[in-house]
Amino acid sequence: MLKLKDISLIHKIEFAAVIVGYIITIIWIVEAPKKPDPYVAFLFTIPLLIDAIRRLIKLKKLSYDETFTLAFILTDPQASTRGAWLYPLHQQLTKRGFKDSNVTSILSSLTKKGLIKFVEIESYDSLHKRVSKAPAYKVTKKGIDYITDNKSEIPDIKETYIYKIKMYGTQNKNQLFLESIEDLDFVQAQTRFITEKDKGFCTIAAFTYKPLNESDIKHLEKINKVRIYSFKESE
Repeated sequence: MLKLKDISLIHKIEFAAVIVGYIITIIWIVEAPKKPDPYVAFLFTIPLLIDAIRRLIKLKKLSYDETFTLAFILTDPQASTRGAWLYPLHQQLTKRGFKDSNVTSILSSLTKKGLIKFVEIESYDSLHKRVSKAPAYKVTKKGIDYITDNKSEIPDIKETYIYKIKMYGTQNKNQLFLESIEDLDFVQAQTRFITEKDKGFCTIAAFTYKPLNESDIKHLEKINKVRIYSFKESE
């Protein structure tokens, strides 16, 4: 539920102004029921009121990218206590398809909304034998409450997605297809051919940071002129 403390001062003033105008118009109609002007004014205030309410409702909802980022930060076991290290977090999000500038913008937006906060974590630098500070983001109680209240909208996030792609032909014949998969920026380095017992086939184990779209695999199949026997995600 949207709480009053979650609404910015500007939005509060804007909504209050619309409500006051709406009430004044109703009073005007009561005092001058036979004049057309108050009715015209009333018709103009209705869409303003609807728009103000719609924007207040929208304040509660995060974009998909914001929701994903908040949920991803919480995959760190210490996200709500110590905080999630900024540099690994930034790196992991870019590997999942986010641009560097987008990651910065999303983290800034979540911070302004009070769902996360920037912190500096003290750690011991064994090389220089001193205590240093590293940037991190900590999920606030408000952030945890948002995740709890919107469970149905929270994406299922895995640290690694694993797929088995069984191909017709030998490994040599499908080498370029494997390299095409490895060229995808969200595919991990351990993606490789694995042992296949069936003669006349080979199997690729693909490890990715985000779900691998079957339509993309079909496209690579077509341009590399190979044939896929089966494509499935492994648990």
